[in-house]
Amino acid sequence: MNLISITIICLSFIIGIILIIWGTIEKLKIRNLINKCVNKCEGTLIKINEIEIEHYRNNDSLLRDKIKSYVPIYQYYVKGQIYKIKGTNGSGFKIGDIVNINYNPQNPSESYIVGYSFNIYKVILILGVIFIFMSVIFFILMKIAF
Repeated sequence: MNLISITIICLSFIIGIILIIWGTIEKLKIRNLINKCVNKCEGTLIKINEIEIEHYRNNDSLLRDKIKSYVPIYQYYVKGQIYKIKGTNGSGFKIGDIVNINYNPQNPSESYIVGYSFNIYKVILILGVIFIFMSVIFFILMKIAF
């Protein structure tokens, strides 16, 4: 095996390990948030922020599209105090829409919208496994070739 092959295998493996650690940390953070946020209330959509994201078309830095995304801002009350939380990007929101919110009774600003998908950690973990799998397969192929 040459030095470039060994470097690619090692980097793929290291990236995989880092992604798995990161995904695990995110999962623990989410579990911690869900365990702390036991009180329930309703939140009202008070504002929709429009953001524009530049998107390069066909990997050409000269051809750019601007994509609009909408971020809903919800407001909820706990013991007369106002708190705000951002929803997920999307569309189809209307000012006045109601959502269920779970919040931490010890720190009501710590909250999440019920039904929000916390699946990002799964994507990170899957990518980590793919990188490790690729490094092992590449290592086996290189051993067979040499």
